[in-house]
Amino acid sequence: MLLALPEAADACSVCFSGKEETRNTYVGTTVFLSALPIGIVLGLGMMVRRRYVAPENKATGRS
Repeated sequence: MLLALPEAADACSVCFSGKEETRNTYVGTTVFLSALPIGIVLGLGMMVRRRYVAPENKATGRS
């Protein structure tokens, strides 16, 4: 379909608007979505550590 109607696919991920607010929002969203997976992995790692490593250390007397 895109080969038959190439003008239908004129959107581009690197195209910016002329408005400063739109550019700032685009960059902010990009930063947020880039940091989100890192935050999720770190949060899950902290949760696992608190749940499984900390009780084991208390039982053996380690800090």
